[in-house]
Amino acid sequence: MKTWTGLLAIVLVAAVCRAQEFSLQDEKGKTAGPFVLKDGTEISVGSAKAVITKVRTEKQQILDDMREIMIPQIEFKQATIREAVTTLQQAAAKYDTKKRNINIVLGFTAEQEQAHTNTVITIKATNISLLDALRTATDVANVKYIIRGGVVTVMPVDAPEDELFIRTFMILSTLCERFNKLGNEMLDEDRRNQNASWKELFAALGVSWPAGSSIKYLETIGKLRVCNTKENLDKLGQVLRELNCTPRQIQMDVQFVAFDLTNIAHIAATGKINTATLTALWTNGCGELLAAPTVVTKSGAEVMVKGVTEVIYPTRFDSSSDAQTSSSNASPANAQSDILPGGWETRETGTIFQVVPEVSAEGQMINLTINPQLVEDPVWHDFGPVALDKNGKEKPTQMQQPFFHVLSTSTSVSVVSGHRVLVSGGMPSRDHKRVVYLFVTATLVDTQGNTLEPPADADVPYNPHASSIAP
Repeated sequence: MKTWTGLLAIVLVAAVCRAQEFSLQDEKGKTAGPFVLKDGTEISVGSAKAVITKVRTEKQQILDDMREIMIPQIEFKQATIREAVTTLQQAAAKYDTKKRNINIVLGFTAEQEQAHTNTVITIKATNISLLDALRTATDVANVKYIIRGGVVTVMPVDAPEDELFIRTFMILSTLCERFNKLGNEMLDEDRRNQNASWKELFAALGVSWPAGSSIKYLETIGKLRVCNTKENLDKLGQVLRELNCTPRQIQMDVQFVAFDLTNIAHIAATGKINTATLTALWTNGCGELLAAPTVVTKSGAEVMVKGVTEVIYPTRFDSSSDAQTSSSNASPANAQSDILPGGWETRETGTIFQVVPEVSAEGQMINLTINPQLVEDPVWHDFGPVALDKNGKEKPTQMQQPFFHVLSTSTSVSVVSGHRVLVSGGMPSRDHKRVVYLFVTATLVDTQGNTLEPPADADVPYNPHASSIAP
């Protein structure tokens, strides 16, 4: 315990936070955690307890380091932004007595630097901290700096604070037509009936476009290629789902599960036979999965999936033409004849799942019209009489007929995407020792099988003074 207490003390006096989580390990290799590294986090290891406090992030540490670095004198005379950054980097290396290796870099693209060719900086100061010198220079040049990944980067004032990523969205071919109609509804009057850009439309729908971001429609492959921050990419994805522009399909998973009759009787006594209780019973190993068909289809399309074996059987039996009887009053059992099967039919045994799924108008629910069947292998019964052969000996005849045990239902249900529901059940098995229940899970997926979240309406405060189009 002393070791743990000592480790806790070391963590609490640690000066810099360079990770969001951490763990503790004693000399025997035993690990406790992970713990969230932020102010107020309580750590309990055995009887030792402590609270994290005075945590400094990497950004805060670098800011504090730059405050400590004092520059005796610095001067910029009509300096470009690149020259100013170079001078500040040299000062950081020269006057940092603790050699903390502060990195100050220029984060402009070639086009951005070209656009700032007329921007010059003229400053003269003495006994100024590196941080104040950086702030003054960026203010004069109307640019900004950000700290990310341990590096101080000077960037255009409209550059995103977060890193940019590229994401590709699959869209329907009808998007362009809907795009023009939506533009006339969303944009200001002076922008209607003009060729509004993709950025303008999505900006009107709440997606921001910082410097360096882009969007391009690749018509040949039906995709949007977007460069933006993760937050804005997520917003754009949500907008596309609301517009129904992302192709959606429906995956349906059906499970026939058999439970021991005694377990079901116990639950039935409590009046709680539902999805939750039966799922818990199944999870605890008290249910046997009999079949689990899965199918993916478009909304509104009828689909059938089968996992079956064909059983062929006769529907009639005919006597052969050389049948003879010992007397006109002889019974069929005493007649000499051959029985020939005919009128063949086929019955499928196994799992048959027929469904028509449809996404509701608001996109929140999936409506299912289903007709699943579980047909067990048949039990054969022989109805053939006993006849006499030419020598008067008994000759059994085969007249076997199949008996099929079928578990089926036909119903319509509404399901929240990704949720399992109990559709029907309580159907006895052939031996009457178990009962079978039917579960269905319907999930919205894209064309690559990735789960799609159903659209959700959000309340946004209205600001009558804000423009509907981002500048």
